[in-house]
Parts: sequence; structure tokens; C-alpha cells
Amino acid sequence: DLESEIASYFFDPRPYEVATKKDPNTGEIIYYVAGVRPVPSSINVLVGDVLHNCRATLDHLAYQLVLFNNGTPTRNTAYPIFDSAAKYHAEKARLVKGMRQDAINLIDATSPYQGGDSALWRLHQLNIIDKHRLLITTTSAYRGHSIQESEWNELYRTFGENLPAGLARVKFIHPTGNPVPLKDGSEFFRAPAGSKVDDNMELAIDVLFAEPLIVDGETVLKVLQRMLDIVRSILYGNRPVFI
Repeated sequence: DLESEIASYFFDPRPYEVATKKDPNTGEIIYYVAGVRPVPSSINVLVGDVLHNCRATLDHLAYQLVLFNNGTPTRNTAYPIFDSAAKYHAEKARLVKGMRQDAINLIDATSPYQGGDSALWRLHQLNIIDKHRLLITTTSAYRGHSIQESEWNELYRTFGENLPAGLARVKFIHPTGNPVPLKDGSEFFRAPAGSKVDDNMELAIDVLFAEPLIVDGETVLKVLQRMLDIVRSILYGNRPVFI
């Protein structure tokens, strides 16, 4: 559902407007963002849903581990995730009380604290925000633009007639570096003086987390996929996962 909602935001209709202006000093054609539609709250709601499901899965596991040892779960029973290794080792006992020691050892091996497994710590912190504060904050970001005539010319000058077949089918140029949040007025490309203006310039964009103290400027889907992979690996180990 989240992937579908993000795809809809990208294309139906485009969430950005592109405009051009001429650099009075160089004559270059400057392409910039003339307007951007905010990430819809429906995406943030679904992000929170994914986070909750992943975190709840770990807590259900903790509950079942106590039952498996013929213990009685308490209100504190949970999968322990803390802000530091010191806090984890000092305070985990009340959360894992009633579990077998080999189960606790396996939990220890996942390093569920800041400075250990960052995906688990981020999952815990983002889930707290979503439950107790506000919707998770996200933003759209520029990842590239449709290839322009001047860029094709440069590619042909570089490769000549040996332009790789895969490159010939590429639609977007993706600059190196981290994605840049889309903002009104942001310049993203300069075409040489005298270039024909592309009135149909398209942008490759992404949705990023914007929670500075936890995860900021990283792609939402990639971060969530990493969390999901970790949860699945904790549940299933090296066994195939048919879900």
C-alpha cells in the first residue's frame, strides 16, 4: 500500500513544477523548481503503520518466548531496545523476564540499542514518535532529471559509437551525492548557452525521512525495507521466508 501511495504521489499528477531562466552572465539555461506539492499525510500514516507492525511483531515474539518457557508474561514483557548498550544491559531484565537463557542470548546477539543495530533502534524511536507525538515527518527530494540534449551530446563525445546499449535506454541522469529536498526556487540543472529549452523536463524524485535526531535524508522505502529484513531475520534466521 505504501509503495502504491508513493507511486501515486510521484505521477498523479506530478508533485512539482519546473521553470527556466537565463543566467545573465553566462547565457546558460537554469532549470529550477517553481513549485512543489507536500508529501500527502496518507503516506505518513502508512509509514507509521509499517513501523507499528514491525515493532509489534518483535513484542509478540517476546511474549511467545515467555509462554514457551512456561512463564507468565507481564505488562513489561517486550523485545528490549534501548538508547545505549549500557542501558540495555542494565534494564533489559524486566522485559525478558521468564524467557529461557538461550533465547535471551539470541536477543543479545541482535545488539538492539543505539550504537548496535541502527535499524532496530530507529524502528523503536520512530514508532514512539508515531504513537505518542505526531505523524512521522517526510519530505520529497530531487534524485535526478530527464536527460537533456546537451547531456546526450556529452555522452556521445565520451563513448562515440560505442555507447553502451543499457545507457542508451536510460531516461534520467542521477547526480552523485545524497538526494536534495525539493524546495521552491531550488536550481537543479544548467544547460549550455543556446540550448533548446525542454518544456517537458521531468524529475526523478523520492520520499525521505525528515526526523533529524533519528533518520534524516534517507529514502523511506529503503529504511523500512532494512527494518523489515531485520525483523524477518530475527523471526526466521536463515530459513526461507514465505511471506
